[in-house]
Amino acid sequence: MDIIYLLFTAITVFSIIVLFDIIFRQRGNLLLKSHFTIIVLCILISALIVSARINNNNTFVIQIILKAILAASFINIYAVIYVPKLKFPVFLLSLYVILFTMYSLYMNKDQYMYTRVVTIKTLFDLENNGVNLPIIFQVLHKVMLLVYFSTLSYFAYVIFYVSQHRNAYFRHIKKWSFLLFSISIFTFILYLPFTYLSNSQFNRYIIISFLYLFGLLIIFYRPTFINTYSTSIIFNNNFQNESVTEAVDDFIFRQLFFDNKYYLNTNASLNELAKNMNVSATDLYKYIYLNFPLTFNELVNSNRIKYFVTIITDPKFANYSIDALAKESGFTSRQNLYKPYKKYQGGNPSDLFKSAS
Repeated sequence: MDIIYLLFTAITVFSIIVLFDIIFRQRGNLLLKSHFTIIVLCILISALIVSARINNNNTFVIQIILKAILAASFINIYAVIYVPKLKFPVFLLSLYVILFTMYSLYMNKDQYMYTRVVTIKTLFDLENNGVNLPIIFQVLHKVMLLVYFSTLSYFAYVIFYVSQHRNAYFRHIKKWSFLLFSISIFTFILYLPFTYLSNSQFNRYIIISFLYLFGLLIIFYRPTFINTYSTSIIFNNNFQNESVTEAVDDFIFRQLFFDNKYYLNTNASLNELAKNMNVSATDLYKYIYLNFPLTFNELVNSNRIKYFVTIITDPKFANYSIDALAKESGFTSRQNLYKPYKKYQGGNPSDLFKSAS
């Protein structure tokens, strides 16, 4: 079993890495960031319990509750990304799932067996885990399952139906959506019938570790635009490829923005550039986010930082101060340089300036 403990130790370490990745990279939607964080924390705590070899009834209870929280968090992610108008009803459903699970476990606290924690069991089969619920709670349990599965089925319909609209942003999230949905299905609905195919505790731990690792990888390799933008854009029909491609000439944009270094203009603005290109600001915004994907200001600042890093070692600018180099790069002042520099380059521009001097 030593290999199992090593495996869960590795998952613990990877969970910490993913957690910091979410904290520092996820900026576009706080609700989405919260649910990603909760999922990773649940996996982290669960992996810590196994890797630390803490085997008792309390850990069994904790594991079951963690799985309930995981189920709730996954379904909230679907609501936030795909159907924002259902965020509150889905939140209530997830709260019901967690509280019902906790109360059911409390009512049957004398019947727990630690050996069941290694099986892929969750709130969906509490009664098969030795939890004897009163009739009213059995009814509520069935209702909960019906509503939960119906909600997931609806989200599946939305995901695969919307994909037919050829939304420009959906192509960035389609495969990721399928993987995300698959891991939740396997973990919380189908349970992967491995528990019944083998009585080996070793094999069951391997299955659980695979599900945890797969879940962490899906979150870690989430589409870039999810980190920075409102997710409602994914299913907006205004963002179809054809409309954006026809409205904005790619060659003209690249010539103005990159070749002519429009981003160095201190007063660079989306509206001004759109006017110069004879297109609407809305179409230009869509074009930029579809092709990069960044907002206009992010595209401007990231290229200004690249330019700053280039000229700081150029002999032509050897006698320039940081203030002068910042203004040469399109920033109005040295102070306005620091935040974008830290975001896109990391560290402090003063350190680079000293090393280049």
